[in-house]
Amino acid sequence: MLNRLAEVPLFQGLDRPALEYLGQRLHPRLYKNGEDLFGQGDQGDGLFLIEQGVIRVYRVTPAGKEITLALRGAGEYVGDMSLLDGLPRSASACAQGGDCHCGFLHKDDLHQLLRQQPEAALTMLRVLSRRLREAGDNLEELAFSTIQQRLASLLLRLCRVEGQKEGAETLLPGWVSYQSLSTMLGTARECVNRVAVSLVDCGALARRGRRLVIPNVDVLEAIHLGEAG
Repeated sequence: MLNRLAEVPLFQGLDRPALEYLGQRLHPRLYKNGEDLFGQGDQGDGLFLIEQGVIRVYRVTPAGKEITLALRGAGEYVGDMSLLDGLPRSASACAQGGDCHCGFLHKDDLHQLLRQQPEAALTMLRVLSRRLREAGDNLEELAFSTIQQRLASLLLRLCRVEGQKEGAETLLPGWVSYQSLSTMLGTARECVNRVAVSLVDCGALARRGRRLVIPNVDVLEAIHLGEAG
């Protein structure tokens, strides 16, 4: 457990006693596929460290559509913004594609550690500021990117979180389908189908049986950045 905690960016640089303190206060929680860890507007009471599985962070628009903001995998965390401002959750988070095992750390326990080791707050502030920048980039992507670029970005995130490398190819998990992609993008299935066909035509996406495959991540990255011809 201590080794896993030491690898979490938020806690890198903490000494062994601090990691032991955190490890003793982590509460194991299991979330079934599709189950919410927390909902948009809930009171933020702590941080979730992901030990196994994938968590999807999303917001619901006034029109009722879900927009995926981030995908987090093992070794990452969600719910960190509540540690800073104490305001209600700005987004929802759910287990995606299967069961998810997490460790829950109550914010009061973390605040106690920071009172004992205030230098640790500097590390956490740097990490959380990167998260804020990432959130800004995601909002910019939603505002200015084409649906093809947004789909390419989502596929790249899936490669990073759960992709299985096989030579130059990356095999996506079995739960990734055109339907799940359309849900995560907050757009119609028919639209995702059309865009996926265009990605197949340019060699950025393929199928192996029922599984989706990324033949070349560099091609997909060029599409995401709008550099493909």
